[in-house]
Amino acid sequence: MSLTSFASSFIFTTFLLQWWLRPSYPPTLWLSIGCLGFIGCFGYLHHAWKRKTTLLLSCILAISLALWNIARTEQSIMTSLEHLPMGTKLQMEGMVTGLPESRQGTITYIIELRTIANEQKRLPANGKITVRTRDIRARFVHGDMVNIDGNIERIPHPYEKYLRAQSILGSISYATITRTGKREGSILIRALARWNNAVSARIRDLFSEPEASLLTGLLLGKRGGFSRETLTAFQTAGLTHILAISGYNITLLLIAISILLTRLPSILRLIVALTGVTLFTLFVGASPSAVRAAVMGSIGLIALHSRHLPETRRIILWTACLMLLWNPMQLWWDASFQLSFLAVIGITELQPILKKILQNIPEYFGIRETLIVTLAAQCTALPWAAALFGNVPLLSPIANILVAPAIPFIMFMGPLALIGGTVHDLLGRILAFPCWIVLQWIIRVTETIALFPMVSIQFPQQTLLPLLVYYTALLLFLQHKKAPTTPVHPTPWEED
Repeated sequence: MSLTSFASSFIFTTFLLQWWLRPSYPPTLWLSIGCLGFIGCFGYLHHAWKRKTTLLLSCILAISLALWNIARTEQSIMTSLEHLPMGTKLQMEGMVTGLPESRQGTITYIIELRTIANEQKRLPANGKITVRTRDIRARFVHGDMVNIDGNIERIPHPYEKYLRAQSILGSISYATITRTGKREGSILIRALARWNNAVSARIRDLFSEPEASLLTGLLLGKRGGFSRETLTAFQTAGLTHILAISGYNITLLLIAISILLTRLPSILRLIVALTGVTLFTLFVGASPSAVRAAVMGSIGLIALHSRHLPETRRIILWTACLMLLWNPMQLWWDASFQLSFLAVIGITELQPILKKILQNIPEYFGIRETLIVTLAAQCTALPWAAALFGNVPLLSPIANILVAPAIPFIMFMGPLALIGGTVHDLLGRILAFPCWIVLQWIIRVTETIALFPMVSIQFPQQTLLPLLVYYTALLLFLQHKKAPTTPVHPTPWEED
């Protein structure tokens, strides 16, 4: 109970502190917390008060950790901003980090700054900026040290907070970037980044547009190749989440693996599935989004097939706690983080109920499991997505049901076609053909649904009252149902 209270208090305090961000908090606050801690320690010595004071001490420790974590993060950001004079032409040196994004004849890199120079002197600097260049021939990868000439600009609203959650504090448009000849950073991450670029190039060789961009989004988490019309169609149909690696997509992939390995012992199936996801994550470059998707997808698998719902809840809680300890800004401003956790919570809480409701749906090819995952994730994530983006795709559940069964096939056949292409180009194209057909299916479904009249409605952004009503009703519904902790029917993991 005390560990759960600690994690819950830490997350709740972190959430509240978004309205009180400080690089340091008043000494009186720390003194008050210290007094409460002293009282808690004194009460812990008395057996009659031990249980209550244990709860109090866990909450005090969690609040203290959250305050320290926010102060640490804000201090780092303020220190970085002091060395970033906005609107001034500067010469900078930094390291390329992460994966570049190509879009409409430009490439955007994320640069970790090392030094900044003006006309007078060169100063040390830290923090990250985005740098856009039209020079698409010069390809830089993680670890390359580069020189940049340009004006640092403030990131415009509404992207400022989202990028700040990734520690990106400024941007340069159409900069001049040149190599210094030096390299830094992890050799492994650099090798994975090169591998990611090679995979992207191979996809473009085997597939035409827009199928190439869709496969690149599903496997590598890149959206840069889509036309504005195609992106609008995916937004209207409520399918933008499939254009990047997500915990939802990984969960569907794990379901497909479980179907293929039905005859193996349950523990062996679990090991093979999680090993497969680890290899897949490395295959697509092990970007932060891919790693988070692998973690969330694995939790989704555990939630889908666990007989112990309380333990699964604790796994989700502690995963969120550790992620926020690393970067608390994800909770406030990172929509991907928020929606991933809401989707996994939906799978955890609603799948026992949906299994009972949908028990007459056939199990062939994982149809029932895919439908359960899709509906459960939509029930918890869709309202929040509507509030964030101001759009309610009314046919999103139907679109997801039509598209979801195709995702595991693509995530399996896509890498297989790429591997075949390294053996022989003809083999790669033969293996790519069935994948192309399924990619075409997703695109046609999306474009068809987007053509329907009144397929989406505008929703007031950041409107709290409808969300409060909906999620309160959902909580009351779950409390009323008291979802069973044991699946109604044995799943592929449980049949031995």
